[in-house]
Amino acid sequence: SSKGQSVSTLVSRMLLNSDNEIAESLHKLVSRKLGYGATWSGARTAQAKQLAAQGLKATALYDGSGLSRADRLTSLQLARVIDRALDARYVDTLWPLQSAQAMPTAGRTGTLKSRFTTTASKCAPGSDCSVRQVATAWSHSTPAGAKGRPFT
Repeated sequence: SSKGQSVSTLVSRMLLNSDNEIAESLHKLVSRKLGYGATWSGARTAQAKQLAAQGLKATALYDGSGLSRADRLTSLQLARVIDRALDARYVDTLWPLQSAQAMPTAGRTGTLKSRFTTTASKCAPGSDCSVRQVATAWSHSTPAGAKGRPFT
């Protein structure tokens, strides 16, 4: 037997590096830990039950990485996950989504380090802008109280 890295370290690395292999491994690890076995079916069951325990749901999630073309998550479901992640009452269970050490920031860390590093676009809503201009403008949006950090 050997001692590996902590789960929190793995989660941080997974999020910062967008590591799908770690995501899939953690997906099955949670399933095994909860008694559903380390199978895709067991992992989907564990995932649904864990979301439900947080008061959340997804239309259909088939994997841990989000790469399955069969995954379905509505905009409202995603907004609820983000809202829950920012709620201080859930910091014990959803801490990675509140952590600068775990979440990439556009133009600064993780796989986003070299993306969205240009200056903000003059693109305005309703104007004739390219997708690249819109993405650049979006990445430089700053929510209230964010102290100048890009909204990612």
